[in-house]
Amino acid sequence: PEDQLSHGLVALTLGLSYLNIGNLPAAEQVFLQVDQAAQQSQNHYARMTALTYLAIIQAVYGRLHRAAELCRQVIQLGGQSPTVAPAHVELGTRLYEWNDLETAAQHLEIGIQQSERIGNILIQSDGYRALARLQQARGDYTAAQATLQQADQLGESRQSSPANRARNAVCRVQLALAQGDLAAAQVWAAQATAPAGMPQPTAHLELTPARLLLAQGEKAAAAATLEKIYAAASEIAWGAGLVQIRALQSLAAETPAQALEFLRLALVLAQPEGYIRTFVDKGEPMRALLERLKAQGGELKGYIQILLAAFTGAEQPSPAQPLVEHLSERELEVLRLMALGLSNGEIATRLVVSLGTVKTHVHNIIDKLAVRSRTQAAARAQELPGAVRGRFPG
Repeated sequence: PEDQLSHGLVALTLGLSYLNIGNLPAAEQVFLQVDQAAQQSQNHYARMTALTYLAIIQAVYGRLHRAAELCRQVIQLGGQSPTVAPAHVELGTRLYEWNDLETAAQHLEIGIQQSERIGNILIQSDGYRALARLQQARGDYTAAQATLQQADQLGESRQSSPANRARNAVCRVQLALAQGDLAAAQVWAAQATAPAGMPQPTAHLELTPARLLLAQGEKAAAAATLEKIYAAASEIAWGAGLVQIRALQSLAAETPAQALEFLRLALVLAQPEGYIRTFVDKGEPMRALLERLKAQGGELKGYIQILLAAFTGAEQPSPAQPLVEHLSERELEVLRLMALGLSNGEIATRLVVSLGTVKTHVHNIIDKLAVRSRTQAAARAQELPGAVRGRFPG
């Protein structure tokens, strides 16, 4: 215990071991302890690593905003250090989900470049896969294929792993299906099998057969497969997976009424965290379902409008109003002062906190409101739902 450096490294390895066998609660607790100890011992490497893995765990749970917040903390702590490479890749992946493709690409490219500097091919591979999906979303199919080819080349390295190669195959299946190439998807699906002991929910491997069945028109078989996966995902609180599964169930449903109900359940889960690409990447069948659900009206109508706008290729759509409700009381107070025109320093003085604390709150507010600057966040303060708007002038 008195050897802080060794203790921190061993604890990190323990947390990573828990993560790799799929015991996310145990991994989360270990990484939280590492973070606390690292702050006391000023071990920046241990802290950045722990925060990065905590971000990955939060993303699996479906807490996208918290995951992005942790990544930004790592990037702020590490600056240009290659240690922040996985945080850039993880943040880029979250921004992709929110359809901020431009900023997502920037973070992914930085993460890939930094991981090349330290020779970490697993992080590089994660970055290439995310970048390929982004390029596919932009309609640049040639670039997407070339990027995945780079991931495949890394997968052939001795430093790679069966899990990494399986993830590459999963990504190949997704892109092939998006491009309407069922034959290629079937070939790659044969390689998208989970190695023994691999925590499948973190790699979406189990969803690949269901995607393929849907593409083949085998809705009943896809529905049965998805029902089993949903039960397993619920037991381990795989939040991100639950959104994905419900969305796929809506496409596999036996009747139109069931399809709309599955979609409604998916949107209820997705709305607080602002999921966008999970729905948009499913193409025209999903767009048609969203149109039908929108016609029914209800509280999800605004969120559905945002999703439908994203189908047109528009990036960085306005966030759904309910996202504002997920600001903490302190973040709401900071936002109120931002709307009054106070600087970060003035806000720090008013609230009797450090400037760094205010900057963190501002970053979180910008993230949760899906805007790009303090000015845009202050403008959004005037558009908040009635229950919150009363806190703000005007």
